[in-house]
Amino acid sequence: MEATLIYRYPQLTAFAEFIAGLVNLKPTALPTLASDDVLTQLRQTLAAELYLVAEQVDDHAAFIDLGMDSISAVTWIRKINKQFGLDLGATSIYSHPNLRAFTAFVCASCGQDSVLTLESDNEHATPVEPIPTEVKLTPQLMRVFSTQTAPPVVTNTTKPDKPTPPAIAVIGMAGQFPQAENLAAYWQHLAEGNDCVIEIPAERFDLHAYYHPDRQKPGKTVCPRMGVLTTAALFDPLFFNISPFEAELMDPQQRLFLMASWQCIENAGINPLTLSGQACGVFVGCEEGDYAKLLDEQGLTASALLGESPALLPARIAYYLNLKGPCLAIDTACSSALVALAQACDSLLLGHCDLAIAGGVYVITGPEIHVKMSQSGMLSPDGRCYAFDSRANGFVPGEGVGAVLLKRLDEAERDGDPIIGVVRGWGVNQDGKTNGITAPNPEAQADLIKQVQQRFSA
Repeated sequence: MEATLIYRYPQLTAFAEFIAGLVNLKPTALPTLASDDVLTQLRQTLAAELYLVAEQVDDHAAFIDLGMDSISAVTWIRKINKQFGLDLGATSIYSHPNLRAFTAFVCASCGQDSVLTLESDNEHATPVEPIPTEVKLTPQLMRVFSTQTAPPVVTNTTKPDKPTPPAIAVIGMAGQFPQAENLAAYWQHLAEGNDCVIEIPAERFDLHAYYHPDRQKPGKTVCPRMGVLTTAALFDPLFFNISPFEAELMDPQQRLFLMASWQCIENAGINPLTLSGQACGVFVGCEEGDYAKLLDEQGLTASALLGESPALLPARIAYYLNLKGPCLAIDTACSSALVALAQACDSLLLGHCDLAIAGGVYVITGPEIHVKMSQSGMLSPDGRCYAFDSRANGFVPGEGVGAVLLKRLDEAERDGDPIIGVVRGWGVNQDGKTNGITAPNPEAQADLIKQVQQRFSA
């Protein structure tokens, strides 16, 4: 189910009736099943899934503390759906992160009153209100009403026009991706449906020394594949007035984003050198790489210090072109580049800069991060990202770099800039407390989508 369904069914009663309609259940006709019985059944199935005995399962303990990962969550939810005739998504455990809260959610999804008592102190779950077993509208009527368009209301009062929401123009872009040295090649791969993921090459690390099919094998990765930038080592240091010695000690991520930034400015039809002294910001999603571990004693130098610093990554292009806008390296894990884009848009609207380079970069030069992600249960043993697919069993690491040049839309139109795309809304929030610090929160994400739509709607 998509998060946007909550906008069509904005009340808990209506949404519960919609869920009941999906599984062809009538809430008033469900057999009576005490919530304590549901709790007992869920505890038994959870214990079996996690190779525990039922007595070891603490109803108030977070699932992640009991040993649940994304794989076991998927298989457990499938068993629950089969047992109770539901169609719950695996992400529901993130919103209901312990057994007692999840039991109340299952009871509500079945259209039954939940009589569980949920403690609301800091150690336990937030109380969940029961839903009534009788619903006035059928799912069919709800769907009809939700799609009806109300007749126009004729009034004599003329409301002032709502101001046009601010918008940001994308006037230039550049990037490199696995098997694609530029955006044209990347688009061609997309159009042809090409698979650009390959077996980990020897120039990254010795796959045979670090691969093992057992996910629990210490020091090994279960995923033998990744998306590789085959040209990550190519760089012309003298073009950017950088000595070959210094360039050799620079993390490839610094080199790649420096080149992508120059190229995206050129893609906008602007000579990069003409931006000297202008309020052009740089916002890049990145994290500290592992390149420094390859340098041995060469890494103990001043040049190596600058070459491995994430803070220096966006500063490279700002320094070379003498840009005077904000310059930020942003690390929010998987969302880093998107958060960088949002921060760039905010900076433009606030007048902190008149142009902004925004993007992200990621390169894996050694086995450490690959092994750590595998040990965390994040990687796919098949070497495939089955997004929105029942076969999903993890993701595959990938490298890449991308940069866009942003400008306020009205000024881009005024100046006749090439407008590749328009950003009409953005926002950032946090998941809060979920079933583990790396687990997403669908409710928080849905709230953010709603807030952005309200903030930027015309």
